[in-house]
Amino acid sequence: MKRLILLLLSALLWSLLTLPTLADDDTRTCTTDPDDGSRLPECGTRADNECYEGGSMAGKCDNEWLWKAGWEIARFNDGRLTREQVNEAWRFLLPPPVEEVPGVTGLVPGCYQSFDRNYDLEYFGPINTAHNYIMWDSSDGSCSGNIVYEDAIIYATSLSEALDLCEMVWSDPFIDVYELYQSYAGIPANYWDCYID
Repeated sequence: MKRLILLLLSALLWSLLTLPTLADDDTRTCTTDPDDGSRLPECGTRADNECYEGGSMAGKCDNEWLWKAGWEIARFNDGRLTREQVNEAWRFLLPPPVEEVPGVTGLVPGCYQSFDRNYDLEYFGPINTAHNYIMWDSSDGSCSGNIVYEDAIIYATSLSEALDLCEMVWSDPFIDVYELYQSYAGIPANYWDCYID
């Protein structure tokens, strides 16, 4: 009987000791390995918190309140949180909402197959926000396989307007823009890929 009680107590103690570890794994908010497939932002980078170097709040976060704000604002800027999901206490720190473009019906979310590139494009929306689409290494219109990169699709009526919008959408320096209708069937004119390094 003592042996059974000792065995049960040992099992209970083991489960209590391992419970916090399992919970920690389930509530990770960033990753140290950006290639682990979790799609979480890399710890210690601007994508993890706007207070880190390169972030819109870098050098300004001298208290816990600002660090909490920076964490949510980074996720908002990358399209992981909506404006409504950001804590009301620091919502005023967000960039102004992107106004809808009058007369534009909008790009329909879905998978688009390229006719001159080796990647499928999967658009989620909303327009003019960071990380609103994924480029897949499939080229058959299935939007499957491995993620090549995530960028921003913006709506602009000229190259100069597209470049200005890219600066506004990305807090990181972007590389270039190109008009998507030239490479993807079903995407109308004036939708641009705004991509970063």
